[in-house]
Amino acid sequence: MLKNKYSLPFSQFKLLLGVIIIFSLLIIIELCIPPPVHGQSLNKNKYIFYPETKFAVIADPHVFEVEGNINNPIYLKYGVEDRTLLKLSAVILEKAVDDIIKKDDIDFVILPGDLTDSGDMKSHQVVAEILRKFKKTGIQVYIIPGNHDGFKTKDYDINKIFREIVTPEEFTKIYNDCGYSSAIYKDNKSLSYVAEPVKGLWLLMVDSCIYNSPDNYRVCNGRLRTSTLVWIDDILKKAKEQNKAVIGSLHHSLLEHYKGHQRFFSNYIVDDFEELSNQFAAQNIKVVFTGHHHAQDIVKKEFENNKFIYDIETSSLIGYPNAYRMIQINKNNEMEIRSEYIRELTSFKENFSSYTKNYVRVKVKQVAEDKIKKFYLNLHDLDKISDKAADAMIAHYQGNEKIPDTLKIKNLDLWSIFIYGFYKNLLTSLYEDPPPADLNIKIDLRTGSWSNLD
Repeated sequence: MLKNKYSLPFSQFKLLLGVIIIFSLLIIIELCIPPPVHGQSLNKNKYIFYPETKFAVIADPHVFEVEGNINNPIYLKYGVEDRTLLKLSAVILEKAVDDIIKKDDIDFVILPGDLTDSGDMKSHQVVAEILRKFKKTGIQVYIIPGNHDGFKTKDYDINKIFREIVTPEEFTKIYNDCGYSSAIYKDNKSLSYVAEPVKGLWLLMVDSCIYNSPDNYRVCNGRLRTSTLVWIDDILKKAKEQNKAVIGSLHHSLLEHYKGHQRFFSNYIVDDFEELSNQFAAQNIKVVFTGHHHAQDIVKKEFENNKFIYDIETSSLIGYPNAYRMIQINKNNEMEIRSEYIRELTSFKENFSSYTKNYVRVKVKQVAEDKIKKFYLNLHDLDKISDKAADAMIAHYQGNEKIPDTLKIKNLDLWSIFIYGFYKNLLTSLYEDPPPADLNIKIDLRTGSWSNLD
């Protein structure tokens, strides 16, 4: 009786106990195994390492082939010193090329535009021939156009120009071996492209030039076409999916390099730069190399979620301080940036650095005078204020600016004091260089921190 009385409840108890044990095990397993996520979410915060490499950056060589063009209006419009440097422009570029070739283990060279001064066929052919020296030694070259590199379009009346200005199609043919033939992706609406000079590293070479204006074949300011932005977005998604690190390059600045950059010199910074820099940083472009403004200057911008981007601008090779950059990415994912200079030319008997410094200073002083003479200052005060402007711009071009003890000018009349009060804000901003340092630094590509190199 006892057996029959208690056997059913006991079997039910065993069944219930088994269910409880199994259910508990399922809960434990559920807690231990992370929930499934989409591939994109997995890679959201994944750091992509940069491969070790060494490369150089040459900006704005402004080569002008003078042979057969001594009486060309383009050539004659320049002053005596301008024409001297134009005659030397090809020699200066060749000197930089030779110096870089002598260095050890250089993988590639970037040239972010203004390869020529007038965008003509002869000058481009001279540049291409000089750059072939790199190819012969196994160094790859990647170029993009600048605003001085053309372009003749169907909208522009070229009859006023006495030299053959290249078309975009001619540009890519001339420089076929300088990035276009080895491109893994090309934008069919601009001269932008992507190359992979070192396994795991993509170069995003961005065409930021405007060359379809009916009024001018070398418009100074820059912008990215909507179609190009869509193309770039797709490229950066591909880079993330394929675990490729990305370095960018464009002719125009991507960031403001000093307070008032956009306000006073908007033609030297790409349109919509705030939105673009945010987009680039969000999509893991940590460094871009630029030119156009002819200064040795580096600036960094930080964004949310520990994102950052550096804009590394390099001076014009033809203008003071006649610099180019040498870059190395080491095994610790640090980018070392060093400034190198063309100090002398065998074909030039004078002190080359002093000559170009004086040349640039005179040009800046003239520009400053032209801008402020409309305020009807007396000639004495105009000279003093434009002198201050020239000093400030030379300091900015050179990099690592140091603000003088005072920017005050003695013995100005009341009207000049009033005008200079406004103008001094720009000069102050040129001296108050935002971090980092401009010439020789090391960047941690993972954290964005930087330090000076010895």
